[in-house]
Amino acid sequence: MREDLFVIVEKIRSYGFDWTLTTNGTLIDLEKSRKVNELSPLAVSVSIDGLKDSHNSFRSGDNTFDNAIGGINRLIAAGYKKEKIVIKTILRPEIVKEIYPIYKMILSLGITSWHILTILDLGRAKSRDYYLNAEQIDLSNKIITELKGLCKMNITIDEGASILKEAGSECKRKCLSGSTSLSLLSNGDVIGCINSLRGKEHIQGNVLTKNIKEIWNKGFRENRSIKWRGCSVHKYSRSNRNPNK
Repeated sequence: MREDLFVIVEKIRSYGFDWTLTTNGTLIDLEKSRKVNELSPLAVSVSIDGLKDSHNSFRSGDNTFDNAIGGINRLIAAGYKKEKIVIKTILRPEIVKEIYPIYKMILSLGITSWHILTILDLGRAKSRDYYLNAEQIDLSNKIITELKGLCKMNITIDEGASILKEAGSECKRKCLSGSTSLSLLSNGDVIGCINSLRGKEHIQGNVLTKNIKEIWNKGFRENRSIKWRGCSVHKYSRSNRNPNK
């Protein structure tokens, strides 16, 4: 977590922007939790990518799961509302069997919002080990659909996760990235969506060298065109190529 994160957030808020925080949760101590609560983000999304062993393996650290859960609990202890916390999970072959246990674990934390994504072709994710086969896609759709039917949790499917459309992917609506929202990366780069690709062609500017208001007003031309569909088809991502077809 950047040491100047809250300075940046205060500046962004001074321009009239609302903000959300996406984090792995591991560095959220009680002091940071209090500051987050004070600055009142619309939502805080925390990555939980499986049960303990699966999460630790994926996140390359023995204590990453416990630290993430600890970060969530500290946010709640600091007064941040549980209903504004969103768990984000990247669906991979090894956690298809964990979907229901993850669901129960999230409920046990008192959290009722879960956002499920498929992986992007970035870094280690270029390995085929992270992509679902046809059987896993069908099973995932079935389980998630059943869990949504229990009506105990707001389960959303990422717009780009077109292979999970049977479970209710919201990819039919127009993508709002760059038209009503933007994402600020830790190095200062500005992109449309935290879940999108981050190549040079997607970066609209950097707040270390350019005013964020100028970036917002002059950037995102493609995103604001009438033809913009966002990641509803994710042509660039192998994770959404259904082996059934």
